[in-house]
Amino acid sequence: MSGIVGQRRPRPPDRQGGVNAARPERCVGDDAGACHLGNVENSASGRAPSCGPRGAPTGGRRRAMRVLIVSVGDTDSLRWNGRTVPSAMAKVPARGPVEVGTLGFLGDEQADRKNHGGPDKAVLLYPGEHYRAWEHLPDDVERPAFGENITVEGILESDAVIGAVYAVGTAVLQVSQPRRPCFKLAAHHGIHDMAVRVQNTGRTGFYARVLQPGRIGGGDVVEAIRVPEHGITAAEVHRVLNIDRDDLPAARRLLTTPDLLPDSWVTILRRRLDGQLDEQSARLHGAKN
Repeated sequence: MSGIVGQRRPRPPDRQGGVNAARPERCVGDDAGACHLGNVENSASGRAPSCGPRGAPTGGRRRAMRVLIVSVGDTDSLRWNGRTVPSAMAKVPARGPVEVGTLGFLGDEQADRKNHGGPDKAVLLYPGEHYRAWEHLPDDVERPAFGENITVEGILESDAVIGAVYAVGTAVLQVSQPRRPCFKLAAHHGIHDMAVRVQNTGRTGFYARVLQPGRIGGGDVVEAIRVPEHGITAAEVHRVLNIDRDDLPAARRLLTTPDLLPDSWVTILRRRLDGQLDEQSARLHGAKN
């Protein structure tokens, strides 16, 4: 199995001018006093360190992080509000490790490249822990039900610090942003308010960019390499951007580190500070004929 805990991995280079450039980072956990940025040579346990979401110890034994399923899919059509929309939401679990590059997994497609895909949305991860909370839905919710490429265990949106770097299989991923749910989730599940439910619960999943191409498969360990000190998680960005849209102090805090966010989100937050509230209906419900 790739991604064995305890192996020393080379640090991938920071993206020039990106999130990790000139930003303090530290690793913490059971051997916080002995470890540094994934180097476990001086760790008493000989295991890779556990990195807390805000640069703080996770407490006790760390939660195991691993890949449950890797999934890819082709573009197909969905019916929504009397029209046909393209979507690659329906993905199929791969039978073995899959090659992943800077634009995503081999064999995976994005139907809407304006809002999906690209280097900053190369891989969509969705916590497997969320599936129990969706068991009440009328349709049979089987993984992968939310269009994710990686169904992951042990890392939630509230753990995923923007800019955090993880070794996964033989690849290296970096958390880039939370997912903003759209109406295609509703079309995929046949539940008219599904995107709203996903958004309101915060069970959105999050995106990652690929710093080092490689192969990822089910069962691979997810190993923290480094976590930025700022502690801003995908859950917090989602909350401020999509839920508590009147929390202007939180918007100001996010804007103190604008390099963490896509330019369009920076624009949204700055406009809010100027009294202009953005519209979400088209994203959540889709245009009507």
